[in-house]
Amino acid sequence: MPPPKPAGTRRYLITLAATETPSTGRGLAAAAADTARRARGLQAEAERLGLADHLVWIGPPTAFGMVPVACTAELVEALRASPVVARIEAEAD
Repeated sequence: MPPPKPAGTRRYLITLAATETPSTGRGLAAAAADTARRARGLQAEAERLGLADHLVWIGPPTAFGMVPVACTAELVEALRASPVVARIEAEAD
């Protein structure tokens, strides 16, 4: 069960930007591990922006470079300009 969402958050699916770091292996498990590693960059970016408390992980990273999160509109707007994010899609609540 996902953690409770703070007030004022919506669910989003964030596609992380590709990195130049080579993959740690092959297959879906390795791809999911790479996404998890890149997701730490998303957390660091939220901390750098002073909005880490606006970000809640609501599911595991996927093998396709995406992470499901709940976050505030303020954080979403800040992340749109971030080099760690390729795409942000709102999900139905």
